Amino acid sequence: MLLTWMEGAGAEATVERLTDVLQHGLVGLRIDLYWFLIVPSDWELGYLAWKLEKDPSWEQAAIQLGLTQEQITCALSYHPDDKPAQIHHLLMKWKKKCGDKATLDKLCEALRSQKVAEDVLTFLTDPDSQQVTVWYLAQLAPFLTSYWRHLVTELGLSEEEAEGCKNRYPDNPTKQVLAVLLMWKEVSKGGEPQASVRNLCLALNRTGVKLDIALLNPSAPVVNVWQLGTLAGKLNIMASEPVCQGHLGLSREDVQACREGSGGDEHLHNIAMLLRWLDMDGSQATLDKLCEGLLQEFVEVDNYLFILVPEAPRQPTGKELYELALKLQPDPSKLTHLPIRLGFTQEDDQHWQQDITGGCKPIYAMLQEWRNKFTAEATVVKLCEALQQEGVGPDKFLHLCFEEGNGFLEYNL
Repeated sequence: MLLTWMEGAGAEATVERLTDVLQHGLVGLRIDLYWFLIVPSDWELGYLAWKLEKDPSWEQAAIQLGLTQEQITCALSYHPDDKPAQIHHLLMKWKKKCGDKATLDKLCEALRSQKVAEDVLTFLTDPDSQQVTVWYLAQLAPFLTSYWRHLVTELGLSEEEAEGCKNRYPDNPTKQVLAVLLMWKEVSKGGEPQASVRNLCLALNRTGVKLDIALLNPSAPVVNVWQLGTLAGKLNIMASEPVCQGHLGLSREDVQACREGSGGDEHLHNIAMLLRWLDMDGSQATLDKLCEGLLQEFVEVDNYLFILVPEAPRQPTGKELYELALKLQPDPSKLTHLPIRLGFTQEDDQHWQQDITGGCKPIYAMLQEWRNKFTAEATVVKLCEALQQEGVGPDKFLHLCFEEGNGFLEYNL
């Protein structure tokens, strides 16, 4: 059957075409053949290494693949305290040792024999179901700027599309690459989604991008309060409610309660919904989940580009700190643990506790002292997080949730 196909296809009977044929079951070939013939790429093995990071059975799986205990010990010593690098080292050893016999079916068989969870293997066993997230593409973008031309070709985009991305962000190569990756993610191929982890790994492999295991970490950090507050100010209700209800797990009652508590203020309504999601999901309230929901609801990417391509967190301005002090003074009970949360010592805390109940000026003095003492660590991100933990309502600190500060760094009363 394969020989007949080769004769009929002529010059088009390439390895890439065969891979596509086997993977998607075209021209009558069974998809089962795919797993017996295809050797996983270096990028796929790197991604798999991160997925196996917390699985204790990976050493036994390595032995199942034919590696020795000595090779495992070497991997541990080469990459101390770096589990994904250790696993990737061993997988590459196996691939080099077995050559074209290091196939997907052998790899999956060894992992399944050690009871590795099926969802760890999904991106290999069911490639189209494991789609890359917006967040993941954003983490790759800064490292792909020097591969621009090759990347565009391998992703199947046109020169006109690439130029459009360049013109949109003329002075920012990272944003240009991200725009290309997002365009690829949104385009379907033959009615099927093509932005799978596997397809991305194959494209990067063909592009010649140097593999850095650190780039392949599929996990995303938990959102922070400042990010949610800043995003809340950029969304309208027509977008924020579908995102929160359809993708972040809020109920209709949750959304209604947030709406009623906001007093008609759209910014407050949005932040209330997003904070409720953070409170509900805790460590599962991750940036990839948030950004994926925004993309699915067709929110313009420029509204959350500050999350995807972040700048260093800024310091609050003097004017912002003074406004905060004014808002905090009516309820000093909310400040009981604030100095400690901001990083002050117990001794400093005792000093400030005597003062900050005395109105706006001592609160402002404490906030100024924090900013001057902790400098680079005294950011709006840190401050919003501390206020939220202290139980301060978002109406008191939403003025901090902007990418650019309001007023000058210093502010004299």
